[in-house]
Amino acid sequence: MDDAVLAMRWGRLNRNVSVIPHHKTQSLGLQQGPIDRRMRLASIHAHMIAGPVTTTIYHLDVQQSKELLARQTDLARLARDRANHHELHRSREEIQ
Repeated sequence: MDDAVLAMRWGRLNRNVSVIPHHKTQSLGLQQGPIDRRMRLASIHAHMIAGPVTTTIYHLDVQQSKELLARQTDLARLARDRANHHELHRSREEIQ
């Protein structure tokens, strides 16, 4: 994760990577099943428009999941604000 994207990497034999720009994230969710709770694990889901991108990070430590969720929430909000601000200024320039 950096200031522009959330990158998710998974797979032991077939390595895969999904890259999601922060401003495309619509919402985030933390999920734990009963087994995950016992093992103190959780998964994070980045909700966005459907597409060919995997948007789940599975089986992270609960504390790490909560920290990542909070950070991604803040970064996504800031990225959307920047994108909206840029779009607003561009629209105003087109009107003039």
